[in-house]
Amino acid sequence: LLARAVETILGLESVSLSRIQRELGITYYSAARVFVRLEKEGFIAPYSGSLARAVSVTREQWEERRRRSS
Repeated sequence: LLARAVETILGLESVSLSRIQRELGITYYSAARVFVRLEKEGFIAPYSGSLARAVSVTREQWEERRRRSS
């Protein structure tokens, strides 16, 4: 699910929890858990109020990370 979420946010400037929920077709609770993992793993910026979070990873960085973990 995390990989699907990362693929969803690549190329975006910012992302919200509700967008993750809609794009992945999952419950709010599941989206919140994915959102926390995205932050902990550095894919999105930390919490800074109710605004959408800045995306902190590029497609190239994501592909490199996937290659290293394979």
